[in-house]
Amino acid sequence: MVHDTPTVILFVTNSESGQANTILALVAELLSRPDTEVHVASFAALEKRVAALRNNVLSQPSSSSLTFHTIHGVDMNTALRQRGIRDEDLIHSPTTKSYKAYDIASSIVTAWSCEDIIRTTDPDMSVIDYLFNPARDAATCLDIPYILSNPSSALDVIGTDHPRLKFFWYYPAFGSGLPFPIPLRKIWKNIKMKLRMLYSYLTAREISALVKYRNSHGIFGRLPHETPLRKATEVISPDIVDLDFPFKQPSNLRLYGPIVLDGLPVRDLDPQLSDWLDAGPTVLMSMGTHFTYTRAQVRAVLRGFLIALDQKTRVLWKLPRDSSFNDIIDELLPGIEDKERFKIVDWIPVDPFSIMTHRNVMAFVHHGGANSYFEAALAALPQVILAQWYDLYDNATRAEYRRIGIYGNKGVAPDIDADEFAAALRRVAGPGREAEDYRTRALEVSGLCRAAGGRRAAVDRILELSTQHQRKIRDS
Repeated sequence: MVHDTPTVILFVTNSESGQANTILALVAELLSRPDTEVHVASFAALEKRVAALRNNVLSQPSSSSLTFHTIHGVDMNTALRQRGIRDEDLIHSPTTKSYKAYDIASSIVTAWSCEDIIRTTDPDMSVIDYLFNPARDAATCLDIPYILSNPSSALDVIGTDHPRLKFFWYYPAFGSGLPFPIPLRKIWKNIKMKLRMLYSYLTAREISALVKYRNSHGIFGRLPHETPLRKATEVISPDIVDLDFPFKQPSNLRLYGPIVLDGLPVRDLDPQLSDWLDAGPTVLMSMGTHFTYTRAQVRAVLRGFLIALDQKTRVLWKLPRDSSFNDIIDELLPGIEDKERFKIVDWIPVDPFSIMTHRNVMAFVHHGGANSYFEAALAALPQVILAQWYDLYDNATRAEYRRIGIYGNKGVAPDIDADEFAAALRRVAGPGREAEDYRTRALEVSGLCRAAGGRRAAVDRILELSTQHQRKIRDS
């Protein structure tokens, strides 16, 4: 069926923020276009966010619509909890547990729920989360074109498909924390880690069981994410060349730069926070939803801030408050003026990107997650990354290679050392030529990100491919 109007676009995604944020930014942009019928399919955990997006974007009469479809099954976070894997179990030192990433496989979800949703919505184009294999299987079974949305590094999509076996010796092993370029003396170590990872993946019981299960239901071959570029019409990536290691770009991999929702100004959402930010230069710190602080880390972070920053620089720190931290905070921040200068909150009711773009925010401290990495780059903020696990180490290495940030716990990761953290802060947020160089470079990269087009350019391409598909059906 070819739709005259509206254009029907289906998004299928995991419910976790790390995977869904890029999709939701694309959804919001599509809803700003006339005559679009947008469908989002995911696990129930995402439904509230989709409803909030609908209320915000479609608050005025519109010719566009948004419908949520529940995928029946177990989402990734629930699957991890059912296996007894806690957030703190993800934390590891560089290299020591990186190969075990493939042991933490998603639970088996059949493609049939996704297939039913595709049949029901009859989309002109589907946009599928790169890591959501069941939806890709369903699209393959139905022989329909689809676009992949990858929220992280473009290299994740390219995988092992590099000339001259560069996957093994040129790029740092996943989660290794090795510098780039890799020193000659560490290349063999890198190769051994890559081989160990591949062995771990190919022999993982969960992966083998999933492949057999798919095959028994008529879905043949290996898992879709192993060869992501071969079946997808195109892949949307929030990456740009200046945010990653050098690579040869495949023709169907499109780099749009960070794909981010435009948040409302801080003053519109939280006037008190806006007044506080207006008072002086500020460093923002947020370590993501999966990170759990220890007492030693809270002490190290506070000491690092106190060592590195002058009395005029303020700190907005998202710290999940625990009564066991109160004595540390009171000890290191004894005065009223200290507590005014350090705004330590367990929740910030404003989108982080809105805070990042406030004129007084001068640097961003985070864990190295892809969303944080790309948003900081778009906001022109130098970064300090306190990496904790897997790909977070890779992003810390990328930040240093591209001169947009510092790997702030390189010597003790995943722990945090006050002096090392303070030294990293000084380099990006202190006085002097080096900090100025980081700010200049951050502005340069931000300009390149914006030139790539972001969510608007990505949606233009989605609609263009949808039109091409409609025309192909009409002419066949």
